[in-house]
Amino acid sequence: MGHILITGAGSGFGKEIAFRLAEQGHAVIAAVEIQPQIFALQQEAQKCGLSLSIEKLDITDPADRAKAWQWDVDILLNNVGISEAVRLSIFRQKIFGNNLKSMW
Repeated sequence: MGHILITGAGSGFGKEIAFRLAEQGHAVIAAVEIQPQIFALQQEAQKCGLSLSIEKLDITDPADRAKAWQWDVDILLNNVGISEAVRLSIFRQKIFGNNLKSMW
């Protein structure tokens, strides 16, 4: 089985998908944006009896993206996204680019 990298795995859909795939025996790399999310996710995974790798990966940080290239990833599930509370007509190009083009 290959390694599955899931971005945005600290909460919501990303966390649920990571846990479900780990339950099925897949090798999951659950990527979270900030360090504190690592401990919280580890605690919850242990409580559920799940084995998965949890890594800090801020898609806006070039160093984090470079680090991710070292992981043996076979499947990428880009679940992460960022937003601002603004009208769509003034949605910043940077945020749009991060949401659609980041990671690779």
